[in-house]
Amino acid sequence: MADSTGLSKAAKKNQKRRGTGEQNEVDLIQNLRDQLTEAKANKDHALANELRQKLWIAQDLNAGLKPAIDKDDDKARKLLNTVTNEGLGTQKDTVQVVAPSVTSNADQDEKKMKNLQKKLKKIEELKVKKEAGEKLENNQLKKIETESDVLEEIEHLKKLMNVTAKR
Repeated sequence: MADSTGLSKAAKKNQKRRGTGEQNEVDLIQNLRDQLTEAKANKDHALANELRQKLWIAQDLNAGLKPAIDKDDDKARKLLNTVTNEGLGTQKDTVQVVAPSVTSNADQDEKKMKNLQKKLKKIEELKVKKEAGEKLENNQLKKIETESDVLEEIEHLKKLMNVTAKR
């Protein structure tokens, strides 16, 4: 259970074990989360995507993992440099460069597309229930409200999948 600081007891224990140097890294991650929430609220999808990638990189670095970045992915490399310059200090030799793996990216994209289509189907089912006069829970009503976001994400993913297929 989280207390007034927003951290669970386990997170606080881990923070104590790691020492106080962890606080700047946690602040950066929380700052990125806040910026991402704000970008989503403003429906700035391009900024939200960039912040999401920065957050993934920052969390990997914070966990002591080496972000796997394709050697041809200049945008991800720039984001990595930005994140490391903002506070999560790592040496350049900790970055693992992997050969591009079209199949794994394609598999991930296909999996994400299936999940998004599944969400869209659930939303459609909820809309039918609502139109039939069935009383829906608050979380179900909120899910219906996310339909436009899901559709935009599907379109964005389709564009990405077409770009990677042309390579």
